[in-house]
Amino acid sequence: MRVHFCEKSRNSKTGPIPLSTTSSDTCPQACPFRGNGCYAESGPLALHWREVNNGTRGDTWPEFCAKVEALPAGQLWRHNQAGDLPGKGDSIDVWELGSLVKGEPGQARLHLHTQADGTAGESGRGRARECGRLYHQCLSQ
Repeated sequence: MRVHFCEKSRNSKTGPIPLSTTSSDTCPQACPFRGNGCYAESGPLALHWREVNNGTRGDTWPEFCAKVEALPAGQLWRHNQAGDLPGKGDSIDVWELGSLVKGEPGQARLHLHTQADGTAGESGRGRARECGRLYHQCLSQ
């Protein structure tokens, strides 16, 4: 898994805030958009995403988390303009997620994932703090 951190986005939807792009190996197999209209699989974002995927752009997860932790207090940022939470297939790696939620709260793009009890997680947008609740919930089970 690789994650590219951009300090000032040129993404017109987010505006000039920090954002990340995570490699496609984090995307769940169950995602209905995988190979079926995923906006990150084509267009300008796809060019960038391919470079994150092949390792010519981006950082390791710990390096990325250090950059998030270094953001000024209260800085809004977006996680995953492409890609998903750390993990493989349809499972989230709650330990790696926990190392991220120690940083600044941000808005994250979430896709379909399996929760600790084996049921499907919710898709859509959520806050990193909500991800933190999932992390702590998984730890307590």
